[in-house]
Amino acid sequence: MKPLLYFFFSDETTNYVRWRWRHNKASFFLIPLEWIVSLYKIRTSRESQEMLTVPLSELPAVLQPHFSNFYIQPNEVEAIADYARKTIPEQVASIMSQAREMTNGKIPLSTGYDVIFSNAGWRPSVNDQEHLFCLNRWAFGTILAKAWAYSREPQFARCFSNYLDNWIQSNPPTSGDPVWESYSVSERIVQWCFCSALLWNSPDFQKSTFPKLSDQLELHARWLLEHLETRVIHNHLINNARALYMMGSLFELESFRKLGKTILEREMARQVLPDGVLGEQSIPYHLLLTRTYVEAAILARQSKRELAAPCVDRLKLMIDASSKFLRADGSVPLVGDVSPDIPLSALRGMVGVGQIFFQFPVSEPLSESARWYVAPSIANKTPDIFSESMGPRSFYFPFTGFSGYQTNTLHLLVHSDPRGEVFRHGHADASSVSLWHAGQEILIDSGNFSYNYDKWWRYFRSSEGHNTLTIDGLPPYPVADFLAPLYAEDYRKATAELSEPQLIDRWWVCETRHTGYARIDPSLHIKRRIIAAPEYVWVTDWVKSKDSHNFEARWHWGTNAFKESGPGRWTMMYPKNKEVGVLLLRDHKAVSAEWPLGISTPSPQGWYSPDYGRKQVALASTIRGNYIGSNRLDLLVLFTEDTSKIEFMPESNGSAHIRHPLWNDEFHFGASQPKIHRETIRA
Repeated sequence: MKPLLYFFFSDETTNYVRWRWRHNKASFFLIPLEWIVSLYKIRTSRESQEMLTVPLSELPAVLQPHFSNFYIQPNEVEAIADYARKTIPEQVASIMSQAREMTNGKIPLSTGYDVIFSNAGWRPSVNDQEHLFCLNRWAFGTILAKAWAYSREPQFARCFSNYLDNWIQSNPPTSGDPVWESYSVSERIVQWCFCSALLWNSPDFQKSTFPKLSDQLELHARWLLEHLETRVIHNHLINNARALYMMGSLFELESFRKLGKTILEREMARQVLPDGVLGEQSIPYHLLLTRTYVEAAILARQSKRELAAPCVDRLKLMIDASSKFLRADGSVPLVGDVSPDIPLSALRGMVGVGQIFFQFPVSEPLSESARWYVAPSIANKTPDIFSESMGPRSFYFPFTGFSGYQTNTLHLLVHSDPRGEVFRHGHADASSVSLWHAGQEILIDSGNFSYNYDKWWRYFRSSEGHNTLTIDGLPPYPVADFLAPLYAEDYRKATAELSEPQLIDRWWVCETRHTGYARIDPSLHIKRRIIAAPEYVWVTDWVKSKDSHNFEARWHWGTNAFKESGPGRWTMMYPKNKEVGVLLLRDHKAVSAEWPLGISTPSPQGWYSPDYGRKQVALASTIRGNYIGSNRLDLLVLFTEDTSKIEFMPESNGSAHIRHPLWNDEFHFGASQPKIHRETIRA
């Protein structure tokens, strides 16, 4: 009900009604009927199921694991645990600390919520249902299983068994129960298979715990087959297939393995675009699905049934893309939604596993969770740093609209999806920029705090939470999630371009364009140019239209400390005495800005969500104004010392100068490649 209320009373829907009136006054009166028909189609399509089944008779009375088909064997657990204790003691200590809390009835979830089990049970009273999902997806069980492997203390195996007994008694399979929604069923299957390998040699596990777990795995497999999430194309179906494939591999159930493999290979072709990036407009979810397919490739090789060549080829592209999204310190731009089920640090480690599996140069260190996929003898030979010899890298993913520039000290990412629309896990971030420098988040994408339909959902998904330009208070593209069909296709569809970046000597240059605001004014077009050099990043926005419009240009910063150092000039102060200079201009002149920080009413401004379920105040700068005809905005971010001595002089003829006491950069922009030159000034 909430999504419908937000839809009908939103500024976007008001603009849509006006748009229909302007374009066709006769069709304007058909809107209520169209909405009724669209809502019916949405509901029936979400309820329809594609028939994908296997013979249920294949499930034996008692499941017998074949660990030789799995990515970890019980006889390897002690060696892997010993290697992890020696090489990553801090991460192992964190696992042990969480497990000890669980033995005392406190379950910390990856969503940032702690469940006091004696009070809440399996149905905690929460504002966000994702906390309930997370608890019942049983990632905590893996922590208990690992704690047993690291310590050999029987209490952790007993605690796992006690929680399992309680869960079985409290959660009979019930249609409509959120605990039994298919994604959660899939997660439990995967977690319980993994735990079986870790706990296999623990006291009483084979005799007492595993028979109960075997019954549940059989029950869950039957349930999942009858509730596959085939109604729409999204990553949930891939997760269903992951569970089926793991069940089939571990327990030698060929039909399950075949069905899981078929879906995984088909969805790779449908959901991962030819440039190797997941089509859901989310870097964290791209990393999550890379994890899933790396896991499947390992299982396929263990079972001596390799994935199809086209699937493997695209997986290699996924791994390569992941390595380009990750920065030298392991952080990642939070473009799009963040999964509440697994920390990003664990997903980074799985990129390293994929690099090892395919014998790529290894740039990503193996996290604690990733080391269970790799034998110690192999893990010990892999480098844990970004290689200096790799040098600067420009990357470009034309189908999904990502482009960027990467070195050891600089990571710049631009997102402008050429499909001109917001998709499932995407945000209203057309032409948005994220910037990291020397271990510091400079320009941040604000992430996502929750999937609840409230003001926070709107803020973190809307253009207000991104480094982009908005016109008349609307995002570049409508943000309507699954209700998008309630808007006419002509209204919600735009054209967008992301040029292939150019490396010109020491400079990286990229341009974006989109027509997302044609739904306001057909003559309104936006262009953005981004230039990066070791000393600075320069972003220019042009807005052109025939009529008068209001604009808002927002920039979100990875610090809360700043000071004004002159007209249109600020200094951003970061930890370890790092300072970054910022210049803001409008039509070549210094401009003032608002600096909201942690505002909640009437609407949020100045917030950041580094992990799902957690938000914190974050500095933002906002330039507001009105224009008619054309408007130009410039942002210059400076990394050099003595930024107060930098002179920035963009000219109306398209030329520009950026002057430092020791050098002078000249820019001349024409129809083809820009001409850029540095003149060195003698001290």
